[in-house]
Amino acid sequence: MNFKEEFLSRTLSSLNWSTARENYNSPMAPDLPEGQYKSDKHKIRIEKRKMVGNLLTRTREELFAGEYDGLIISSDYDPFSIVEMLSPYVAGSGSVVVHSPHIQVLAELQVKMRSSPCFLGVNLTESWLRRYQILPGRTHPMMNMPGSGGYLLHATKVHVSE
Repeated sequence: MNFKEEFLSRTLSSLNWSTARENYNSPMAPDLPEGQYKSDKHKIRIEKRKMVGNLLTRTREELFAGEYDGLIISSDYDPFSIVEMLSPYVAGSGSVVVHSPHIQVLAELQVKMRSSPCFLGVNLTESWLRRYQILPGRTHPMMNMPGSGGYLLHATKVHVSE
């Protein structure tokens, strides 16, 4: 999307699906004293592993702190398992949006989310955009175009009171 590097480093983070689980134990790089490295390459590799491990730990802490304004999902995996796992970290009145090219997947998700007291206003819509050909003195829609850009499911997350 041609975002600047400073924007990407502040707002976008990524986690492997398995590392987003709370019971995940990450393998840590060994903490060797200065003279214990086999070579300079070995030292650089261990330092990189430590840096990656620290970044992973910070990103996981940020995820588990929660209170996000929204959750946007566009995945080939089952969206219900993703919503189920990540929605506890969305703040009250936060939006949950799921995109899929297939309506059946989102229809099943809509039924499950409507039966949950944690979501309000669960709506399923089709995103569709018609392209137009503009020529001097006339405008008409393109005749050969796909019918759908996929489907969107939107819901509002609420906190359930005991």
